[in-house]
Amino acid sequence: CKNIKLAFSQIIKSAVRDRILPHSAIEDLTTDISMPKYVKPQKRALTPLERRCMKEAEMDDMKRAFVSILYYCGTRRGEALALTKDDFDFKAKTVSISKVVIFNGNEPQIKPYPKSDNGIRLIPLPDALIPIIKPYVEQCDGYLFKGQNKPLLTEQGYKRMWESIITAMNVAAGYKPFAKKNRNERPITNLTAHIFRHNYCTQLCYQIPTISTKKIAQMMGDTEKVVLEIYS
Repeated sequence: CKNIKLAFSQIIKSAVRDRILPHSAIEDLTTDISMPKYVKPQKRALTPLERRCMKEAEMDDMKRAFVSILYYCGTRRGEALALTKDDFDFKAKTVSISKVVIFNGNEPQIKPYPKSDNGIRLIPLPDALIPIIKPYVEQCDGYLFKGQNKPLLTEQGYKRMWESIITAMNVAAGYKPFAKKNRNERPITNLTAHIFRHNYCTQLCYQIPTISTKKIAQMMGDTEKVVLEIYS
C-alpha cells in the first residue's frame, strides 16, 4: 500500500509538472489518503499437519535434505543453501555454519559470513536427521543444493524447488493437483522456510531449563534477547 500511495503521488506530481492538473491537485488528491493499519506477519511454528506431511511427502534426495536441515537444524534459508559436504562432521554430529547465499537479482552469491557474528556456529545434528541426509551429503561434490548446470541454485531455481516441496506436502495431506472434478483447496499454504526456523526454536524453548536460553541462542545464531522476546 505504501508503494501504491507513492506511485500515485508521483503520477499526480508529474501531471502537475506537465500542466495537466493544477498545482492544488497535489494537496487535494494526496493529503487525505488513509493507509491500512500494518499487521506484522505472525511468527508461528509448524502445524501438526505440516509436521506430519513434511515427513510423509514424496521428494527427491535434494529436496528431502533441504527441508530436513531446516526442520532439524533451524538454519536460515541462505545458510542451508550455502552448505557443502565439508561443513558436515558426522562423527562429531555437527554442521558448521559460516557462510550464506544471497541473491543479486536471480543470481546466487556466496557471502563469506552469516547474518551476524553470532551466526558463525556449530549446530548439533540430531540422531533422527543423520540417516536422512548422510547418504545424500556424502555423494555430493561441493555445494549440496545445485542448480541446473550451476554450482548453486538461482533464485528462480530455489522458488521452483520450494513450490515442489509444498506441493508434495499438500499431496501427502490429500490434495489432488491434477483432479479435473471436485478439486479441493490446498490445505497447506503460506509456508516459508523461515517458519521451519521458528518451529525449531519454539521446540527448543519448550525444553527450558533443561537447555539454557544462552545455549538456544548459540544454536540459533541469535542473541538471548531475540530468543526471549520472539520465541520464549
